[in-house]
Amino acid sequence: MLNHPALTCLFKRPEPVKTYAFWKYDRFPYFLSGVVIEQHDDGHVSVEGYRGYRFKPFYLATGKHGEELSTLGRRIHNAYRIHEECARNAAGTVAEKLLSEAGLPTTGLQLKRTGWQGGGYEEIFRKQMEQER
Repeated sequence: MLNHPALTCLFKRPEPVKTYAFWKYDRFPYFLSGVVIEQHDDGHVSVEGYRGYRFKPFYLATGKHGEELSTLGRRIHNAYRIHEECARNAAGTVAEKLLSEAGLPTTGLQLKRTGWQGGGYEEIFRKQMEQER
């Protein structure tokens, strides 16, 4: 009798609300986040995807709010990584030219990487190099 579809929906437990932890990190935007799988008595948490690690969160958020904050943090980090890559490649392009002109062989130096190229950043880096002469 309990296996009847009309009755089983009465006994389904609601999905538990996820808790998201936010802890300090040494790279921009200087925090990471994740879904809490265990809260410890000392205030630390264990987080999904970080097996064997415990973190001291500076903020906890639950449900949709926690998910939105966590997603926003990842989006900010990913956008920054693109800009970082562009700036690195632009600086590498300018540095390669300056070093070659000064007589230093740049073959084998990894001044640029593949991926996002930094056309707009080259002028910024070039101007900074000129100001520091």
